[in-house]
Amino acid sequence: MTKSKILMVDDEADLLATNKEFFEQDDFEVSTAENGFEAIRLISEQKFDAIITDYTMPKMNGIQFASYVKVNEHNALTPIFVISGNINDKAIERLKKIGVIGFISKPYDIMKFINIVKSKILKTTRMDSYSDQVISLFSSSVSEVFSHYFPDKVKIADSKLFNSKTPLAHFASAIPIYGQYFYGYIAVYCNSDILQMICSTLFGQKNTQFGDAFLTDLTGEIANNIVGNLKLQLVKQNEVIQLGLPLSVKAHPQALTLMPSSPKHLITLSIDNTPCYVEFSLGDPVRVATMEKKEHIRIFS
Repeated sequence: MTKSKILMVDDEADLLATNKEFFEQDDFEVSTAENGFEAIRLISEQKFDAIITDYTMPKMNGIQFASYVKVNEHNALTPIFVISGNINDKAIERLKKIGVIGFISKPYDIMKFINIVKSKILKTTRMDSYSDQVISLFSSSVSEVFSHYFPDKVKIADSKLFNSKTPLAHFASAIPIYGQYFYGYIAVYCNSDILQMICSTLFGQKNTQFGDAFLTDLTGEIANNIVGNLKLQLVKQNEVIQLGLPLSVKAHPQALTLMPSSPKHLITLSIDNTPCYVEFSLGDPVRVATMEKKEHIRIFS
């Protein structure tokens, strides 16, 4: 029988080793990480059946790490448990909206904890396409934001399913999004030339070359504007979404490992024949497939 694979994340090495030992005695296969960045590397490489993370950690806290898990290619549907000796109601509510399903207060009974984890391990499936309504929502949000920077210059090609994991441009920013019936992310890819054009539009400095750090932040601002516009459109339809923490990088292969197992859709823009790309993906087909409120947006076609 195949063992269930667990990832444990905690900056307290002794507690991490103790929990690992107990779970392995109960026939789990356990991987460990002492911080969120190390854990992100592990979730980008393999699928886990459950993830257990401490809430208070240096470099990256439990909310930030859970946000990344929920838009990860392998682990978007993996149950997440948060351990904490001191967590307030506001943080718990935010973690619930992200999709965390279990909260364990220190000190705790390790055997009861193991049984809770066993009861929550899920089997998941994936879907193959999105409804035209959802594609139109994303496309219109993208068009409106770029048209603000470049009035009458933006051309958008028909969106298409997209399978490559290689970044499409030098700068990238991804933002997790969460709705009542779905989770997902939106990612913006831009090369420096189109970002320099935006800087010229914003600041009127046509001959000024802005540095990589500034252009990376600008890519994140573009992504923020797109998801903000999307959120406003959904509010008009009585849908509410929450936004996760953005991740902006100067892209290189594997720089962004934020793809859920559901299909990715690519929107290609052209400004004065200079391309720019926006990618999105939505998931949680288990909840979507079982939802009963027909008046809500139909995420999958």
